[in-house]
Order: sequence, then C-alpha cells, then structure tokens
Amino acid sequence: MKKSSQVSPGLTATYATVSFILEVGLLVAAGFTALTYLPFAPLVSALIVVIPLLLIWSLVLSPKARVRLRLRTRLVLIHLVYVAGSYALWLSIAHNGSTQYLFWPAIMLGLGVLSMLLVLVTGGRIVPHPRAERKAMSTATVGNADGANSHAGSGPSTRPRGRRAAR
Repeated sequence: MKKSSQVSPGLTATYATVSFILEVGLLVAAGFTALTYLPFAPLVSALIVVIPLLLIWSLVLSPKARVRLRLRTRLVLIHLVYVAGSYALWLSIAHNGSTQYLFWPAIMLGLGVLSMLLVLVTGGRIVPHPRAERKAMSTATVGNADGANSHAGSGPSTRPRGRRAAR
C-alpha cells in the first residue's frame, strides 16, 4: 500500500484545486441562497449565513480544525455539505426563475463527484489530515523514567519493533 507521500503530485494538485473551487462555490451558493430567501438587506442576509458557515468549516471540517474528526467522518461530512450547497444553489436559482443559470449547481455537483472519486481512488491518502503527523511525532520521542525525552532507538527504554515485538 502506498504512503500519502507517494500519491501522484498531479492528483494532489487536482484534488486541492477542486476542493478550493468547491469551498468558494459553497460560500457563493450560501450567500446567493441567503439573498434569495432572507428578507433582510443583501449584505446582512449574506453575512447571516456565510459567517456561521465559515465558523463551522474552520472549527470542524478544515484540515487544521480544532474539533478532530476521523478522516472518513470528515470526508463524508464535507461531501454532504458540498451536495447540500449544490442543492441550495439549485433551489435559489429555480426560485428566482433564472433557469438559464441552472448549470452552476450542475457544475458544483460534478466537481463534488470528482472530489469523491479522487478520494476513493487514492483511498483517502490524497486528503491532508493532521492525525498522521501527530502520530509520527508521538512515536519519535519516548519518555524516560526520569521524565526526560529521548529519541526512539537511542536508549534502553525503547520497545522492540518488528518480529521481536510479536514474540
């Protein structure tokens, strides 16, 4: 099985580009839906929806979120949000009667499907996820009995690895 560093740079760049376009499209879709359905001034309507969406995204769904979710859970939630944003954009465009612009939700949905396919093809290794970095850092240092840290493999307090660990 390949490591995340062995994913093709072209696939990684494609996923990053598609994710960025979907995130911006989600904000645009949320703002446009707010303009369509909320009875406030346009700026107030957009801010009422976009600011909480940005907070939720930054606290829960972003790669550096404060609330740590499992990778699969985060990916499912992200793609459900993309589908919900596409549907909200479709509803707001249809409500306005501007049916000539219904290709935008279709493009957003298509990019969401492309994002899902990239994740499935690479087994999720294409997605930046902070837990792998944290686990690598925690195994790099091992605490001694006196409380000092030493690098793994440099002292007698390290545990055996490989076949010896299984004995």
